[in-house]
Amino acid sequence: MCSYTSINGVPSCANKELLTTILREEWGFTGYVVSDAGAVEYVRHYHNYTSNNVDTVAACVNAGCNLDLPAVKQGKLSQETISERMKPLWYTRMRLGEFDPPEMNPYRSLDLSIIQSQEHQDLSEEAAMKSFVLLKNLNNTLPLRQAPYNWIAIVGPMINNNEIFGDYTPEMDSKFTVTPYDGLSVLGGNITSGEGCNDNRCTHYIYNDIASAVHDAEIVFVCLGLGIEVEQEGRDRSNISLPGHQLQLLKDAINYSPKDAKIILIIFNAGAVDLSWAEHSERISAIIAAFYPAQATGTALRKIIINDGPYSVPAARTPYTWPQSTDQLPPMVNYTMAGRTYRYLRDDQPALYPFGYGLSYTEFWYESLHLDTPQKDGVYILKAGEDVHGNASVLNIGKITADEVIQVYIKWCNATVITPNIQLVYFSRLPILAQDRIHFSFTIKAEHMAVWLDKKGWAVEPGLINIFVGGQQPFQQKNVGSNVLNSKFLISGYKFLGKY
Repeated sequence: MCSYTSINGVPSCANKELLTTILREEWGFTGYVVSDAGAVEYVRHYHNYTSNNVDTVAACVNAGCNLDLPAVKQGKLSQETISERMKPLWYTRMRLGEFDPPEMNPYRSLDLSIIQSQEHQDLSEEAAMKSFVLLKNLNNTLPLRQAPYNWIAIVGPMINNNEIFGDYTPEMDSKFTVTPYDGLSVLGGNITSGEGCNDNRCTHYIYNDIASAVHDAEIVFVCLGLGIEVEQEGRDRSNISLPGHQLQLLKDAINYSPKDAKIILIIFNAGAVDLSWAEHSERISAIIAAFYPAQATGTALRKIIINDGPYSVPAARTPYTWPQSTDQLPPMVNYTMAGRTYRYLRDDQPALYPFGYGLSYTEFWYESLHLDTPQKDGVYILKAGEDVHGNASVLNIGKITADEVIQVYIKWCNATVITPNIQLVYFSRLPILAQDRIHFSFTIKAEHMAVWLDKKGWAVEPGLINIFVGGQQPFQQKNVGSNVLNSKFLISGYKFLGKY
């Protein structure tokens, strides 16, 4: 799909180097390219790259876009080009069986009995559980071990909200959807609840909903978040603060609940949210980043919270650098990478939750890092352009069987150009029995060691590279409890890998 953006001054849908030279000739792509909604129109009306509709369509089709095909009569598109662009479209339609008799097309027999089969519902649950990131867990509050509790409260605008699906999702049948309230309410004998807000914007806040719900609770689940009411395509946020009165709702859940009540915050979001206050509050026992876990949300949350069955130990990691506040974000009009992502974040501005961060109900210990490459005077030596193969072991030192996400990073020591602080080059999620050790192997591709040289392209340069292996970034201030192994290898020679 060609998008709304431009690259080097050329709109994506009219960029022949992108759609033909790189995509088809370099990468061997044989499918078809479709524009993103109004991306072709943007070539003229927003990028001002062309002056009329015919020239716009001709530029896009000639560049390699397969759709939007007028302009033949004016000689700006050849019949041969049209034929070539049509071939992958018709081939795909034939593969989908659009021209076959209905009885021969297996897609026509798909209905809810297949789409919502037990196997697919189980997969929805597994996917949700595998996506939860445990951000905070004071004094090992989770998993809860005494459920059902006498009295629990479930509060916040997300407790019974279809916003658990996020943007661009189909309309779901409610009988297949388990909301946070549905799943968490089975953990208590007496259940009180209150949304506090009419929607996730939370511009109108009814604090009595929260105060009365949490008054006698032993456990308080606070479900906050964004959803498409706050974040979606075409609906950007001006800051990363919790919307409206949601932070006040969280504070009230603490202020009006018994002082020994455990407060568990569950946040539903895609983009980062400022959770600094919640992270540093001693009253908030645990924080779960649930993102948008869809139809099995409630069941998945319940199983994670009480460690019930397979995949019920949190193991996912933050997929981006989670900033502390809006002030930490560089201006949008600044297109440099300085201060962005874990690769270029400044040491004096640590993230609230680093990229690759996530807690578990157990702890891991890494040992015996070895690289399968020759050594000289105790230093691993690698020829430029070769891959690095390595291995190590990791021990689950706790009492709970769990998955671990192994992460391998590299750091350039003496490159001739500016390089990232560190770079993720490999990861793998593996199950490890309690008190058991596993051995694992990894590969660092040559392309991962390459740097970009202006006017030349990607190249692997001679020099020293540090390697780090563990369950988190090296030098991470917010530690997950495990260690990080390190080694280094010396690259000899020089290898040009190409422009793309």
